[in-house]
Amino acid sequence: MVLGQKTNINASYKDLSAVCAAIRYKPYEQALYVLESITEGNPIEYKRHNKGMGSRPELGGKKGRTPAKCAKEVRQVLINAGSNAASKGLDKTSLFVVHACANKMFTASRRPSKGRQYGSPYGRYGFNTMAHSDLEFSKVEIGVSQSPEKLKLGKRTHEIINTNKKRASPAEQLKRALEDRQKNKKQPAQKKHPEIKGEVKPKKYDKEGVEIKDTVHANEEKTKEAKNEAKETHIEEAKQ
Repeated sequence: MVLGQKTNINASYKDLSAVCAAIRYKPYEQALYVLESITEGNPIEYKRHNKGMGSRPELGGKKGRTPAKCAKEVRQVLINAGSNAASKGLDKTSLFVVHACANKMFTASRRPSKGRQYGSPYGRYGFNTMAHSDLEFSKVEIGVSQSPEKLKLGKRTHEIINTNKKRASPAEQLKRALEDRQKNKKQPAQKKHPEIKGEVKPKKYDKEGVEIKDTVHANEEKTKEAKNEAKETHIEEAKQ
């Protein structure tokens, strides 16, 4: 297993742990796809630390959120772990995320401005309490492996990894969905000739490029010629 980590991240460890849970036991490329979708605005499920959180219709009514900042930080750590594995001769396309966790490091107190400290008429303002501080620093650690079956993981974990192996990648799923949509798409109805019932037949041409007319058109021309001849004979008889 190859590790990648990042410390002193100015983000909530609760959000980071939810993002790590979303990519755990998934292939490397699929994990990158999930992190990119979070930055684009797609929510992920929060199984812990979700008190008072709203539900999401995209998740089927489950509680979730879109921590875009945490997803960018975790993506950097994942790319770092993948590059470390590539430097050791492993193939990135066959890697699996077998370890992903986030821990809290420390909380720093916020320092007021210099003018508030020394220029205030009420004396020195002092430091803000750590309880109300927003400077929370965390640590993220991700481990990838090319052969997770050799690691000492639980039975349930191996089952999840095997199901993710058989599952197609997001790019293949999108390709299959587009193909199915084209198959189910209704084809436009073929136009019919106003005089001839049935489908329109393609035109036929001789070697010289002259159009070969159908028998119906030939019969119509013969009837027209016969009518014209009859008129001419009738006119000549009337003159005589």
